[in-house]
Amino acid sequence: MIDPASHPALVECLKAGLFCNDSRLINNGEQWGIEGDPTEVALITAAAKAGLLREVVEQELPRIDTLPFESQHQYMATLHDVGTGAGSVIYLKGSVESVLSRCRDSYGTSPEPEPLD
Repeated sequence: MIDPASHPALVECLKAGLFCNDSRLINNGEQWGIEGDPTEVALITAAAKAGLLREVVEQELPRIDTLPFESQHQYMATLHDVGTGAGSVIYLKGSVESVLSRCRDSYGTSPEPEPLD
């Protein structure tokens, strides 16, 4: 099993999938339901399994603004307040081509990947 805390780049990717998302995973007591696109809900579920609950992370990094997904741009972006006067951060989710064309740096990874069970 992978420990998300040992992989900060993974945690940031999961946050992007959680923040750049307007779908909902709904607990109706005895069963779970979804509101929105099933792929988007899968991103919410993956984040939750890593311990990132939307309600908690959105309190830590509240959404200030959104660029909704548009097919011509192939991405969605959200702006979040980091708090304590530290500024803000943008999370972006979209097609590989669209996201990579906007990157100039990469987030560091651990030198030795953890084996998958």
